[in-house]
Amino acid sequence: MLRDLHTAILRHDRSLEPAPTPPVVTTPAQLPPALPSFVGRGDALAWLDGLLPGKAARPVVVSAVFGTAGVGKTALACIGRTGSGRSSPTGS
Repeated sequence: MLRDLHTAILRHDRSLEPAPTPPVVTTPAQLPPALPSFVGRGDALAWLDGLLPGKAARPVVVSAVFGTAGVGKTALACIGRTGSGRSSPTGS
């Protein structure tokens, strides 16, 4: 029995390979941590909230926030998404 195993190892017998395992499904959590305070963007947050499904006349597939570096684009998008009390199906 041990000799058979040894021979199989030396011959690179495919029957010794482990069975494939199913992929692990994880929920992404890619948002940065919330800021302790965020002021002066009430109009922009209201506009973003209006784009969420159920608020607009039709669902929005993609939204973009743009501006120069350091103006708070990521913070605005994160607050707009998490501050609405809703969560994304992907966990983001």
